Amino acid sequence: MTLGKTALSLAAALLLFCGPTATAQAAVTCTQLYEETKAANQSVEALKALFAKAAARHDCDAEFKRALGRKVSVAITADVEASLKRGSTLAEHEIDLIDSLHYFRHWQVLATLGDIADERRDRENATKRYQEALDAIQDKSLTNAPPAEDIIKRIVNKAETSRLLSANYVAVPRTRGNPTGLGAPSIRGVVIKKVAVPITFEFGSAEFTEKGAAAAQDLLAILKSQGAPSITLAGHTDPVGSEDSNHALSIRRAERVREFLAAAEYGSEIKIIGHGESQPFEPTNPEKYSLEELHQMSRRVELLR
Repeated sequence: MTLGKTALSLAAALLLFCGPTATAQAAVTCTQLYEETKAANQSVEALKALFAKAAARHDCDAEFKRALGRKVSVAITADVEASLKRGSTLAEHEIDLIDSLHYFRHWQVLATLGDIADERRDRENATKRYQEALDAIQDKSLTNAPPAEDIIKRIVNKAETSRLLSANYVAVPRTRGNPTGLGAPSIRGVVIKKVAVPITFEFGSAEFTEKGAAAAQDLLAILKSQGAPSITLAGHTDPVGSEDSNHALSIRRAERVREFLAAAEYGSEIKIIGHGESQPFEPTNPEKYSLEELHQMSRRVELLR
């Protein structure tokens, strides 16, 4: 639905986490309500009503409520998929998908909402949704079996792309103070070796823009919270101008970020590399973007771990 043929459909994916074993084991103090949830062919509204009953009862434990929430989400997303087969569009179901998050925060729903926001060019909201999808994958209570590595990397790429294109800097989320989303060094065993940071600069210079300064400050906070590891910063430019001048500019910009970190008493080793225009950013679907947008994405600093 959103991540290509390798991904499970929303309803099918959710069903993997909504089997009867966990529900039956957790429902021993809520037997009557549990029996009601087993009825076949229940509508979304009927399941929502059962969830509301469970939420209000003290004899229904958290695990049962979580399993019932998953079941509601399955029903909502199954209805969405049935409607899509009849010719509707994803954008028409944005409210339904957001509603499903009240019951269960599934990574694929969040990634789909990121796609919807990206299609209407709401880059800021798209970035937030993609990072929330990565967080849901990281959270074992939400995602028992993570998606394949290529799907995780695809979501990372989409989050990078929308963040690079956003007019405002979108900070990484935090869980119990730890950076997650694009700030996480790994996601369920998938090591994120490099991440594009939208540290932007004034035209032709190494002076931060307002967005670039916010990105640099967030990068500093991320690295410090992770123990200030030794890192490499790689500067990149768009292809406007000569190759030699772009290479020199990319070095100056990477050096400017190093100076910023050093001024904030970042004590670990920071290496810098300048790639100039030689390594343009590669979004998942480059044909979607204008030439100026492709250039904007290429103007970046990469954090290499």
